[in-house]
Amino acid sequence: MKQFKFYALCLAGLMFLASACEKPVPEPEAELTASAESLSLPAQAATSSIKVTSNQKWTASSDADWLRLSPESGENDGEIAVEATDNVAPAGQRADSRSAVITIQSEKISVRINVVQAEEDVIFLAEGIAAEIPAEGATLVANVESNVSYSVDLSADWLSKIESKAAASSEVKIAAAANESMEERSATITIVPQSGKPKSFTVNQAGIEFCISFVWRARGDFLWIKQAVDTGLLGDLSYFRMRNAHNGAIAGWLPDTFYDPETCGGGAMMDLGAHPMYLLNWFMGKPKAVSSAFTHCMVESVEDNAVSVIEYENGAIGVSETGFMAVNNPFSLELCGSKGTLFAGGPDDTVRYNIGDGWVTPEIPAGIKSPLCAWLDAINGGESTPYSVEDAA
Repeated sequence: MKQFKFYALCLAGLMFLASACEKPVPEPEAELTASAESLSLPAQAATSSIKVTSNQKWTASSDADWLRLSPESGENDGEIAVEATDNVAPAGQRADSRSAVITIQSEKISVRINVVQAEEDVIFLAEGIAAEIPAEGATLVANVESNVSYSVDLSADWLSKIESKAAASSEVKIAAAANESMEERSATITIVPQSGKPKSFTVNQAGIEFCISFVWRARGDFLWIKQAVDTGLLGDLSYFRMRNAHNGAIAGWLPDTFYDPETCGGGAMMDLGAHPMYLLNWFMGKPKAVSSAFTHCMVESVEDNAVSVIEYENGAIGVSETGFMAVNNPFSLELCGSKGTLFAGGPDDTVRYNIGDGWVTPEIPAGIKSPLCAWLDAINGGESTPYSVEDAA
């Protein structure tokens, strides 16, 4: 019995000594790292990834709802998919860059990753402004699509801004004032975005369409006579006489306004006499001197009987006769040159010329568009009028 107790005590001692000599096994050191400290993403929807190195359980979270993570938890090594939505703003606005923080957390370690998503790309389109503006003025409209603010610069004071600045896709309206001159004018409209390249439009505004009523220059007979003179049929002109008169004062059918010097500026020479005057200028050129006789047979306020004699540099003479006192006196024209003579009008209203082979009656072409019709056509976008200020001066 005593021997058994001895052996038991020895065994217990040995076990105590063995346990006292055994060293404790330490716990492994916690590890948690990420493959990136920061991420840069474009403005468009984008994906990226982060590799996690760890020997522990971990969780991942984002502090922004536009940045999604998958998976949001793991154990030991792993990979997190990062997905960002489009960085866009409401219509007419531009989204700035934005940032978020991804946090990967274990029991003892926390890792932060900074994420920046780029600002939205600039959108700026401008179009639609008409290049040609009528003389009476117009409202110009530019169609602008933009996500940045912009301004409108105008190079001329006859353009005014109806809408000068906006921060939305919209129509920009610009008023062009009426052009009260006869000269065409131009200006530049520039739409300047806060960011991006400006868009410029050149606009041209027509001047007032001017047309002096040279009605006899549109007649077929005078067109033929002008061509004959210009081609030298009659040689060098030395004499031009035209009579254009009627019986308006004698017969009493002429309205009283024709006798008012303030309304009409004169009498017979300002009325019927205008036609011989502009035809003389057309055929003979610039005058050197003018002498006139204006008389009053029945009308005291203005001349009712008149003649003007015009001298030219080459010695030629032109005569313009007119009046309100002529009864049964049709228009007549006489042209004399170094090669022959031409008559037009008269009782039979014909054109005849003689250059040495007897009297010839040419075939007269049709006339051209009247000055009034030409003027109306020009206003409506047709060809310019044939009788300009230079012709009238």
